[in-house]
Amino acid sequence: MTTTSSLGLGRTLSIALAAALIGSAAAHAADDIIRMKRGTTISGTVTEETYEAVSYTSAAVEGRVRQCEVESIEWGDRSPDFIAAERARSNGEYEDAISRYERAMKVRGARKFYVESTCTYNIGLCNLQMGKLDKAEEALRKLLADHPKAKFVPHAHIALGDIQLGQGQWDKAIESYAVVGNAIDSTLGRPTFCDDLYYKAKVKMAEALVGKKEYDKAIKDLDALIREVERSNPDIALAGQRLKASALVLSGKTDDGLKIFRDIIDKSVKEMDGSVSAREIRLSTIVAQCYNGIGGALMAAGKPKEALLEYLRVVTVLGSAVGDEYPRSLIGAVQCFNALGQKDRAKELFAELKRDYANFPGVKALNVK
Repeated sequence: MTTTSSLGLGRTLSIALAAALIGSAAAHAADDIIRMKRGTTISGTVTEETYEAVSYTSAAVEGRVRQCEVESIEWGDRSPDFIAAERARSNGEYEDAISRYERAMKVRGARKFYVESTCTYNIGLCNLQMGKLDKAEEALRKLLADHPKAKFVPHAHIALGDIQLGQGQWDKAIESYAVVGNAIDSTLGRPTFCDDLYYKAKVKMAEALVGKKEYDKAIKDLDALIREVERSNPDIALAGQRLKASALVLSGKTDDGLKIFRDIIDKSVKEMDGSVSAREIRLSTIVAQCYNGIGGALMAAGKPKEALLEYLRVVTVLGSAVGDEYPRSLIGAVQCFNALGQKDRAKELFAELKRDYANFPGVKALNVK
């Protein structure tokens, strides 16, 4: 970076050079890098963002923050199409979001290292939400090919694994998750990617093992993971325990699995405070997964009435805030009502599924007459 005896001139040259590096005019507003935990914000110009770190210039000083320490970035030059695309995606208007992301990538002077990579990744997610798996995979692989060090590279590998998991391609899913879950920086002795992504991928690898019916190995891997993160990452530990409960149920150890489900629910409910925080949503989702897991176990045991009560706890109490667990509970409730001969109630919930979740896995397979 150019130095000078005049601080004002040095700052001007620094900003001009940063603008040249990113290929845009220096007229855009400052970027705000919001750091986790410390609650501080760095204002300046981001010159590079990778899955490893965010590089920036601020007041004639160059700096670098590990990606794992960054909560978010408020980009100073977001185009109207980029902003509208983000809003459309959050509202579930995926087709509109895709068209706006595509336009945002064509804006002259846009910083490709974040605009192109972010838009490409989000186009993949939009297609995934609409059930267009081929297009989703195409976008995700394009991101990996064109931007191999972008922030969303580990997320893309996990999303590809999710697609493969949903298609029953267990070994391919494990390979995709392992890119993140087995990545260790040998120099630093820590995960290459952020801990949350690293451990999430570990849980997903165990989920694929459950899909392969390798229950003992899945349980063994999950026990090791739970011991490792029980204190440092309680949310991952809960996710591991929940999956272990499912593996136990599927392996025929139903009572052991149900006990873990109930224990997780009791523990999570005590920690919930009724807020709308991210942690509250995560806890609610885990609780919903457990209720759905109990419902599935009871249904498999020929107890549709008892199973229905578990599914309805999600439908009537937790609601759609728990993401995919909500339509999953609706599917379970429809099956229970069918088994109990309550066809009108089954049709009522099935109509909601067809209206709002037509592409959700399992909806088209329902037989409601």
